Amino acid sequence: VCALFFDTNNNDNQGTVTLAVTDNQKSSCPQTLTVDSHKNCYVLDENYLSSLKEIDRNYIELEPGSYQVKILESSATYWSGSDKQRFKLEPWALIWVKGGKFIPKLTGIEVERSWCSLNGLKDKVILEVKEKTSFTGLFFDSYKEDNKGAITLEINSLNKSDIYCKYQKQELPPKEMQVRFVIALWLFLLLLILFYYLFKSTGLF
Repeated sequence: VCALFFDTNNNDNQGTVTLAVTDNQKSSCPQTLTVDSHKNCYVLDENYLSSLKEIDRNYIELEPGSYQVKILESSATYWSGSDKQRFKLEPWALIWVKGGKFIPKLTGIEVERSWCSLNGLKDKVILEVKEKTSFTGLFFDSYKEDNKGAITLEINSLNKSDIYCKYQKQELPPKEMQVRFVIALWLFLLLLILFYYLFKSTGLF
């Protein structure tokens, strides 16, 4: 596993991103990967990226609203001239969103530029667009000459109730779940104490 930071210019990048890698064994300590935003940055050529845009093909502009993006279908392959497929290719795509304010992936954090990935047919990305912004779908490879096929993305509009439900269904980190459980338990105990003294003062208990 190699974790990288993407940017079109890393000259003023500072800080790190720490990733936790866990397995199914709850007792084991998670492994961590630290990605330096300057040293571990893969610098992308913004002019070249812009040249890959094809209007209404892999590039559109999104008006303010909420959207769900997923992979609809894929015919992409790395080995168009090869008789043998080296491994089964899971459909994937990188999404470059920039130009206006938006909230990616139900984070609640408003940004003006972000990378999002779609990995497999079941993966989805939610975008809450606050200002008109550009959306570009990209495919990355170290050698593109034998690539063939395409990945089709589907973008559906969502209403406010859809977004609210998706925020409610988000899986909370274990620590946050524990904190919420403790708070709920204390509130329950306080209510019991309150009812006890209420009934006691009225002579019903």
